[in-house]
Order: sequence, then C-alpha cells, then structure tokens
Amino acid sequence: MIFKDREILKAMVPPEDMIAFRSEQIKMASLIFNNLMKGVSGSSLICYGTPGSGKTMTMLKLKQDYEFKLKQGDKIIYVNTRKHPTEMQLLSAITEKLKFPVRSRSISKYYSVLSQILKGTNCVMILDEIDVVIQRSGDHVLNNLWELRNSIKANISLIMITNDITFLDLLEARVKSRLQPFKIMFSPYNASELYELLVRRAKSAFEEEAVPDGVIRKIAAIIAQETGDAREAFSLLEKTGNLAEEQESSILSAELVDKALKFVELNEISYLIKTLPRQTKIVLRIIINLQERGSDQIFYSDVYNEYYKIYESYGVRLLTSRRIIDLLWQLAMSGVINTKYSSTRKGRTKTVLLQFPIDILDRILKSEGI
Repeated sequence: MIFKDREILKAMVPPEDMIAFRSEQIKMASLIFNNLMKGVSGSSLICYGTPGSGKTMTMLKLKQDYEFKLKQGDKIIYVNTRKHPTEMQLLSAITEKLKFPVRSRSISKYYSVLSQILKGTNCVMILDEIDVVIQRSGDHVLNNLWELRNSIKANISLIMITNDITFLDLLEARVKSRLQPFKIMFSPYNASELYELLVRRAKSAFEEEAVPDGVIRKIAAIIAQETGDAREAFSLLEKTGNLAEEQESSILSAELVDKALKFVELNEISYLIKTLPRQTKIVLRIIINLQERGSDQIFYSDVYNEYYKIYESYGVRLLTSRRIIDLLWQLAMSGVINTKYSSTRKGRTKTVLLQFPIDILDRILKSEGI
C-alpha cells in the first residue's frame, strides 16, 4: 500500500490548504461578510482568476466561517451556475438553497417567492462560474437580483466567481453601473506555493517516505510553468502514485512523474478529438492521410480536394470550401494543427501541420469510426 487516503488529493478536501496563500483576497472578501453581520447595505464582488487558483475554496471557507455568526433569518448561499446555466434554473437553485424550493415555468413566480423569503433580511449569494449563465441567458438575472434590494428592503450581496477576466464586458453598461463591483484577482500559484500545497497533501495522502522531496518539487515546477493550477498539481501527484502502485513500488520517482504527465496529455488529446464534430474529425483524418503519403506541405486546397473525393464514404453532406476553411480554423484554435503562410507560384497560401503524433491521432479517430 502506497496510499493512506487518496481522497485527500481531490480538490475539494480539505479547503484550508488551498487558501494558505490567499490572505489578501480573504481580507478584501471579508468586508462583504462583515457588512452582512452589521446589516450594512449589500455590495457586489467579482473574483477573477485562472482555474485552480483558489477562488471557490476561499469563498467557501469564508462562507463556512461566517455561517456560525449569522443572525436568525440571515443567509449565505453558494450556487455553481454551470449546473444551472439559465435564469430560471439559477433562480430555482437559489430558492432551493434558501429552503423554499419552487417549481414553476414563470420567472416572475421565482422573484415573487424570493421577495417573500428575503424581505428585511441580509443575504450573501456566491455565484460560481457566473459567466456561464450570463453568456447563456444574459445579465437580466443579476440586474433583477440587485433590484430586489430596493423593492423589499433587503441587504443582498452578490459574490461572482469567474475564470474570465473580460467578464464585465459581458454586462450592459446599466448593469455594471448598478453593481459597481469590487474586484479581487487570484493569481496562479507559483512553484514555491504549489510545493507547499503538495507537501501538505502528500503527508496525509501517502504512507511515510513514499513521496521524495524531489518528486514534489518536480511536479510543482511543471505545473507552475504550465498553469499554476493547484488541482492539476494534486491530480498529477495522484496519477504518479497510481503508476507506482501498479508497479508495486513503495516510492514515487521522477520517472513516474514523466510517465504520468504523458498519460494526462494523452487523455487530454483523446478527449479533445472525441468531442470534435464529425465533419471536423473527417477533415483531421484527411490531414493525417495526406501527411502519411509524404506530403511535404499540405495546402488548404489539398484538404478540400481530398474531402470532395471521400465525403460520401462517411455519409455526410458536402460542405463548401469556405466551410472547410472554418473547420481548419477550429482545429488550429484547438491546438490540433498549426497553420502558416507559404509562398507558391500562385502567391502566398496557408499550409497545415499536425501538432500531435500521427499514431496517437490515428488510433483515436479509428476508435471513433473515422
């Protein structure tokens, strides 16, 4: 046995270590909760930052700390809007969190119930991944929730969490003007911070002396250079442990970290390819076939000419050359191919080059029947 408790490496437990380097953000966010305790008029706050930078964990820890101090009737709720991406779904989730679930097809019914529940109270609503619901349904819900403060004399505060630094650009000017949110930035964890986080998790997750210091430092350095995402660091440590366990080794090694990293990258490539639309997969198959035939340069026109020959064999409708260019652009944006301009006798034209090994892409596409 190499693990004591692998669940410790899951991102949501325990929260304390994830906020170890977030004292400034905690200090700023605490103002919202302190105002709640004092019954001061509600405020709004936006927490920006890359995935795995501690935004959600910091807010959940503050929620946990302040819930013990609440006066009767006051509330702090948390909703992840990715799971409730429309205005009605979000309002339904909010009423459920407030212990007054509503089942209705009328949005006005939800606001009516919220008016009754929140009248004369203090409430902090933590809305995670708020950009998801705004992109899907617009900013009406933020505007309407904020307007409740005036209509029912409630101190409602909104804490909005997002990975999108341009989130405010999604809001209409009048909504931004009404919210006038404070902003807190969560930077990616650096190598030394990730090292400390990994040490704490490893101590609880693995048997004593199973994880050498060099392994932890290597994982911290890799993730710091790539994303600074603490969840990715924990995941890579867990996968390295899994490989050690499979090899019946009692200790993790740098070599196993490299293998785990390749395994993670392969899974990411596989997921990316498998979620592509069928027509895009066919275009990718054409690029693979052309490159396997030894084409030094693959031009956009080559891709379309080949597509025109084989599209019927896949049972799909014929797309125009302009649409194929769009699909090539999507592949480039996904990082599957690289495009560049090359000079020919007819002038400058774009060529494509695969960014992943052909054998891996070929195997994934074959598993998808392409």
